[in-house]
Amino acid sequence: GEFHLQADGRGVDLNPALTNVTHAVNHLSFSEAGVVTDVGRSFGLAKMPGVPGNIQESLNPLDGETFVAKHFHEAPQHYLKVVSTKLPNGRIVYQIARTNRVARMGKSPNPKLKYKIPQAKFAYDISPLTVVIQPNQKTWYNLVVSLCAIGSGAFVFLQLSHLALRTVVKAS
Repeated sequence: GEFHLQADGRGVDLNPALTNVTHAVNHLSFSEAGVVTDVGRSFGLAKMPGVPGNIQESLNPLDGETFVAKHFHEAPQHYLKVVSTKLPNGRIVYQIARTNRVARMGKSPNPKLKYKIPQAKFAYDISPLTVVIQPNQKTWYNLVVSLCAIGSGAFVFLQLSHLALRTVVKAS
């Protein structure tokens, strides 16, 4: 989906050259109201075992940012990929991956206007996939198997080295 921010004169013609769609995003998220704040601050999301710290940053990456249209006939555009994420505590939050760009407004099909009126655009795509975060728990026998594998590898390496050295000594 998408939504746009566009200046509207309500019956008065706007001069596209004087329209500036510089904007600030106070808060934008796709989670239920309060979930991002609750999960991020109250539950200490970045400090939860098994949850990568960068998830907190991707829950609402546009918050507190200002996007400036520096030139005439320009408008900031935001492309968002929204991915649902299930946390170890069972809560579902939505991570946002973003791409921003500035679009130049072209010629208007309206004969009264020379250029299109700039509009800030937010286009989002909700992923059908869900990321499930599970704590990485290793059992005691994983350590035993790893130690056996290291020991076996060292034994094979030493045997091959001994065989190669013995072959070289016999050849000379």
